[in-house]
Parts: sequence; C-alpha cells; structure tokens
Amino acid sequence: MMKVYVSVFIVSAFVASSSATKLDLNDKMDMIFNRSNRAKKNHRLLDISTGEIAVLGSTTVDFAQGVLLGLDSLSRTGDCIAADEGIKKTFNLQIGLKLMVLALDKVSVRRNQTSAFFRICDNSLNFIYTINNVSSCHVTVETLLVERFQNVLFGFSKTDFDGTDINDLFQNGIRTWLNKWLDTLHTELEKRLQFRCTIPMVKEEIPPTNVTEAFLSLIEDIAIF
Repeated sequence: MMKVYVSVFIVSAFVASSSATKLDLNDKMDMIFNRSNRAKKNHRLLDISTGEIAVLGSTTVDFAQGVLLGLDSLSRTGDCIAADEGIKKTFNLQIGLKLMVLALDKVSVRRNQTSAFFRICDNSLNFIYTINNVSSCHVTVETLLVERFQNVLFGFSKTDFDGTDINDLFQNGIRTWLNKWLDTLHTELEKRLQFRCTIPMVKEEIPPTNVTEAFLSLIEDIAIF
C-alpha cells in the first residue's frame, strides 16, 4: 500500500510541474529595458576603483582608474520566460549590455603595466528568481550566473600584450571571478527583491557610486513583474 501512495505522489508532482503555464516575456522585457535605459541617460558610465583579480591559475590582473560604459544599453541576450504554477511564478531572464566597454588607465597583467580598453561584445547573465505565495509571499533567487563573457575587442598602449589570448582570459578567467563575486551578492539581492511581494513602486533613479550598487540597481529595474 505504501508503494501505491508513493507512486501516486510522484505522478501527482510530475503532473503539477508539467502543468505550469509558460509565458513569453520577450516583448515586455524589451519595454522594461528601454525604460531602464532611458532613465540612465544621465549616467551611462561608472567609475572603476582599484582592484585585483586572480584569473587563470597564477595569473593576476591589477587595475586602477577606469570607467565602465554602457549602463544604458541593457538588452535581452536570449528568450525571457516565466512559469506560472499558481502558488509560485518562476522568471528566467537572459540579459546583458549591448555596449559593455571597460577603459582602464592602468592595468597590469603578469607585471606588465599598460592602459587598455576592452569591449565585451558577447556578455550574458542568466537570472532566475521565484515568487512564492504558499503561506506568505517570498522572493527567492534561484540562479545568478554569467554564462558568456567573450568575443572581446581590445586595445593596449604597449605592444607587450600582442598575441595575448584575451578571449580565454575573459571567458574562462574573469567570468569565473565574476560568478564568485555574484555569489557574495545573493543574500543582498534576495533581500532587495522582496519588494515584489508588495505593490510595485516607482524607484527613484539614483546614480550608482560603485559596481556592486550599479549591478543591484539594474536587477531591481527588471524584476518588476
């Protein structure tokens, strides 16, 4: 008899999960991105402070005095969908910046210092979150992952870096570092997204003062369903 109950439970769970209504969010997300980009027209760039990134084994990249351009170029990098199961809705978003340019006055790779710019043409973040309404409303961040960080156009002030595999450095080194950084933001982002359990309010557009604040602000802008 116990086997029968277990079998019924498994079948019921499968039916419930497969009966979720799939929603195409592409058009809505395009509208949201356009609105967000217009709101950022007065602060399209962000100052980058001194930092250090350990990538590709023992290779260390030091940087200082730079800017990140393209905060007003948020766009879809793939399909954006939602699964509505009644008591919970899960949103799966593929996002990135059409114009992501990093310009650094000082950057050091393997102790070779230069100034440089990088345009990451193919950048994509997979952001999945769920709004649960079981006993009380709660927003859960399921996935926050940089999937692509490649196809990099670049230029250096010195010829020492000619022939450097920049795409490998970004896709396999810096992308891994970025995902570790995103892991540290998980709790704070989830806390901020609890506003989705109340009536959405118009958020005042405040120029971000650092990369972390800029990123969290971008995610808040799009998580408004």
